[in-house]
Amino acid sequence: MCKDLGQQAAIALENARLYEQAREEITERKQAEIELQKLNNQLQTQLAEIKQLETKLREQAIRDPLTGGFNRRYMDEMLKKEVSRAARKGNLLSVVILDLDNLKKINDTYGHVEGGDKALQVLAGTIKQISRTEDILCRYAGDEFMAILYDASAQAAYEWALKWKEAVSKIKIDTNKGEFSITFSAGVAEYHFRGLTGDELLIQADLALYRAKELGRDSVVIYQ
Repeated sequence: MCKDLGQQAAIALENARLYEQAREEITERKQAEIELQKLNNQLQTQLAEIKQLETKLREQAIRDPLTGGFNRRYMDEMLKKEVSRAARKGNLLSVVILDLDNLKKINDTYGHVEGGDKALQVLAGTIKQISRTEDILCRYAGDEFMAILYDASAQAAYEWALKWKEAVSKIKIDTNKGEFSITFSAGVAEYHFRGLTGDELLIQADLALYRAKELGRDSVVIYQ
């Protein structure tokens, strides 16, 4: 009888030990799972931050920091693609090169930041606001911008440029030295499926821009 009780007690103690061991192992496993989940969450957060940083860096690489429009590097890349797409699909394509009039006078009168920089920002912002979502606006040079208008004839691009000009003419830019208005001159050229390259298309638009300036600025000319 005593022997049986001793065996039962030993079994009970062993079972208790095994139970405690199993409970500790379960607790450790749960804790490990919790820690693993924390690490996984941290990893996902870090990956999201890296992705956001990559997106930001990509944007910085193709954006003009002053106006928020695309930069010339991006324009060169996109113009080649759009010309190729127009040639392949037989769609229309036009470009508009526009030049802020009298930037030097604005800078001399109102300052580079309050005058010239603000004028460039207003010009770019106004054009972007009323353009189609598929149009691409780039800062082409210091005071020049270029717009790529896909599936638009020269006449359609000309009419868009007139809309931009009308909107810009209504704006008064306030500075510490007073307020002023801005105008721009623009040249329009259309891709005609004659094997033109993007560079040749820009030359045509630039020649039209030069003609607009010859006419006294504040005008839009289509390349003939």
